[in-house]
Amino acid sequence: MYRALDLTVDIVEHAGTSVLPLGHLAEPDGVLAICLRYGANTLSGDTSQLIKLASYVESSKTRKDDTADFIFDTRNMIVDVMPLDFDLSTRHSPCRVVEGEMGVLIATSLQRLRNPLVRYVTGDIGSIHPLPPSASSQLGQDAEHLRVLRLHGRDTRSSFKWEGEYFELDKLSKLMSTPAWGILRWQIVLTSDQASFDHVEIRLICATGMDGLVALEEIEAKLKRHFYVDASSGSLFHVNIRTPDDFIRSETGNKVIKVVDRRGKKK
Repeated sequence: MYRALDLTVDIVEHAGTSVLPLGHLAEPDGVLAICLRYGANTLSGDTSQLIKLASYVESSKTRKDDTADFIFDTRNMIVDVMPLDFDLSTRHSPCRVVEGEMGVLIATSLQRLRNPLVRYVTGDIGSIHPLPPSASSQLGQDAEHLRVLRLHGRDTRSSFKWEGEYFELDKLSKLMSTPAWGILRWQIVLTSDQASFDHVEIRLICATGMDGLVALEEIEAKLKRHFYVDASSGSLFHVNIRTPDDFIRSETGNKVIKVVDRRGKKK
């Protein structure tokens, strides 16, 4: 990631522009002040951070489309789009979705000639689209091998995004299984407030009356470190002890859903 950033900055500076780098912890008011002071005319960064800045500047309640388009060559890689209900834990391979529909992305590199072909479940949600006619007309014969890969975000079954960071559920599950914590059940609920700020609530049911268990305050402190919570995001992060009835369950199997994303939805 840092190498890609370094190359991007190098290309931009060779084009005669100046780069003002800011970290993902920068506050919207500070970003705006820097833009006004130095006359910045282009902003580039994580979508969630740009949304937060736009909300601060315009007090807008409309969320932007969190998608990105890439062009790939089918001679170099194969990208399969599987249905969203594709079960990652089984070897069953369902039919691919039709072009233009969203699904789970599975990539196969055709460049590693000395290695066997391996299909990688990327953990991303995306769709495949044909090149626009305007682009095809300029690329000649190569256009027939090129496709547009549109990324819509991460698969919530494997990770979720908050405050510009992706958090893997496997790592979080391992953390929640810490014996001294005594956590019997947990759930992540993502919501957004009227100002379009994203909140994270971690709902817990913990064991009681057992020796060696740590206090809830210690659990919360370690969870804050895991989620990189600081002074600016502290009010958006919540750890609560709940009853079994407070956990959101699936409508079909009545199972507790690990991650419930209600961002952008009316309460």
